[in-house]
Amino acid sequence: MRINFLIISIVLLASCGHNNKKSITHNNINDNGNNAIVFSGNYSELHLAFNPQNNVITGYYENGTGDNGAGGPQFSCVFYMEGKMVNNEAKIKTYAPLDEFPADNDDLISGNLSVVSNKKVIIKLQDDHGGCNTMGENFKDSTEEFTLEKKQRWIEIRYIIATKAFFYKSDNEASKRMAYLIKGNIVYVDKIEGAWLHCTYLGDKRHCIQDWIKAEDVNVIN
Repeated sequence: MRINFLIISIVLLASCGHNNKKSITHNNINDNGNNAIVFSGNYSELHLAFNPQNNVITGYYENGTGDNGAGGPQFSCVFYMEGKMVNNEAKIKTYAPLDEFPADNDDLISGNLSVVSNKKVIIKLQDDHGGCNTMGENFKDSTEEFTLEKKQRWIEIRYIIATKAFFYKSDNEASKRMAYLIKGNIVYVDKIEGAWLHCTYLGDKRHCIQDWIKAEDVNVIN
């Protein structure tokens, strides 16, 4: 697996939800327990986003341990996933962000995500991604169960494919900022307006940034 450890190039981070000058009206995602297939949110090392408009589920899993001497983990289990929910189950495709998917699909592993309840899911893959066995995480021979820890209003999880993806204060060119993300960074989308995405970038456990980016700067969900 090709692992990329990337950081925001210009650090202009603010605490999400506290310093936003622009009020964002979120779609009413997963707030009705009777209609929700699965809640978007943090499931420990797994982050999931469900879009009820098209039943597409996207996710990002990252777990690491040890120290490689360069500020990163010595061993890592990382993959991006996408699929479509049908009757509380999705056939998912998982792969490393930045692979030229689907052309470069050596790392493509299929599997299933099943919803136990709207706060619990299980994942089983046809094979394990590199590093997962080292981490003691066996997605192939057993099902891995994940429980919701914090609900979010995400509708999609995407990753940056552009060399530089600039932030914008509003969904227009005139509001361009100096801050940008780089290829491979993960973003959590809560609103889509045409060619613009309002999203959150999680810089670390304490800080994040919320703003608009261009849809052309992120991966396409296949």
